[in-house]
Amino acid sequence: NLTGTLGKGVMARDVFHHLVRVMGPASCRFQVLEIGGPALSQISTEGLQTITGLAMFTGAITAIVNPDEERLAYALPRARKTLEPVYSDPDAEYSAVYEIDLDQLEPLVVVPPTPANSRNLTDYVGLELNAGYLGSCASGRIEDLRIAAKILEGRQVAPGFQLNVVPTSQEIMAAAGREGLLSILTEAGAFVSAPTCDYCYGRIGTMTAKQRAVSTGTLNVRGRMGSPDSEIYLCSAATVAASAIEGKIADPRKYM
Repeated sequence: NLTGTLGKGVMARDVFHHLVRVMGPASCRFQVLEIGGPALSQISTEGLQTITGLAMFTGAITAIVNPDEERLAYALPRARKTLEPVYSDPDAEYSAVYEIDLDQLEPLVVVPPTPANSRNLTDYVGLELNAGYLGSCASGRIEDLRIAAKILEGRQVAPGFQLNVVPTSQEIMAAAGREGLLSILTEAGAFVSAPTCDYCYGRIGTMTAKQRAVSTGTLNVRGRMGSPDSEIYLCSAATVAASAIEGKIADPRKYM
């Protein structure tokens, strides 16, 4: 049950990592996770796709949201057959209810070697990095590219830092091109790739031993993006962009 207001630099990705920290990585095992509450309207449809797409890391078999006009406006034109919205029953019973106050959230980072290790970003600011990955099925959407471009515009990726940007889909990549986001990112020193899963699991941009990366990918287990002796720190697109500028884990709020 989401309440409160999202603060500066806090994205849907941070909301989900906070959920894991509060609920635990096995709290919804073999159950359905429902996201609701009065603050739900503050999270974009794309942000909710991020949260629901990562729900497996709570043990849930799926995640749902009661659709409002904004969600239906997104889903209905994309449906391949007649779509009948489904809503929770007013008297539905839940195995557990968690109260999440967005006012208390700040940017988070998930430290290796598991996606359950959510920590306050400020505790890791300054940790030296070699690379950044902005993409994946969880966080390569247009709002992720927009915030990254906003942070990187007029700035440069740190020398020796490899920033790989991979839009989630061809539709998103085309939209980013029309908005000029891809030009901003490439001019800042990022390498922009066509949509692919290859970076997320290390087939391209493979990390070597002792390297560290910030990533919007889905996993940070050992060997996920290359060498089992490399380290992956999961975070939001805003944090990846800010960290790319400094070559170390950085707080995006200073650039917003």
